[in-house]
Amino acid sequence: MRAVGKVVRKFIFAHLYLPHVNSDTSAAFATGHFSTPQSAQAWASKTMQRENVKLALYEQSLKSVQTKGFIRGHRAIMDLLAMPTHKDHFKAVEFVMAHSGMQVQNVTRHIIEDTRETKDIVRMAIDYARSLGDERLAYKLLGNSVPKDVIDAEFVVVSSDDGTAGLEDLL
Repeated sequence: MRAVGKVVRKFIFAHLYLPHVNSDTSAAFATGHFSTPQSAQAWASKTMQRENVKLALYEQSLKSVQTKGFIRGHRAIMDLLAMPTHKDHFKAVEFVMAHSGMQVQNVTRHIIEDTRETKDIVRMAIDYARSLGDERLAYKLLGNSVPKDVIDAEFVVVSSDDGTAGLEDLL
């Protein structure tokens, strides 16, 4: 933008920012340096063919888009922040906080307390496995928490009259 003169700079600003300007000729005439539309048209036609003018127009329009986009985006976010009942209010708050260095994090914890005793849980698992038709399934799934069936047995100490202590001596 520095590579162009004062009149060209006015021409570029008129082209980009004046609402009634819709052509190169009207932008040139809006600068106030031309007395007739024909002279403004001739000057605008020659000026728009110069490479440095095209680059300056592109540069200024890019700045304009970025600035206007920032201002409009900022205004939209501020409007959302002002309306706590809006559906996107939380998203706007989260966006502003994230871009100001504060991170919002949602943490959900579920605490489940089981007050049943282990024997009741084991009994329910076995009953469920029986209803499915495979009692061994409960024993496989529950592993060591299943109480083993107790087998009552009687035993007799074996001894002989000749001084041997028991069966291990017989072998």
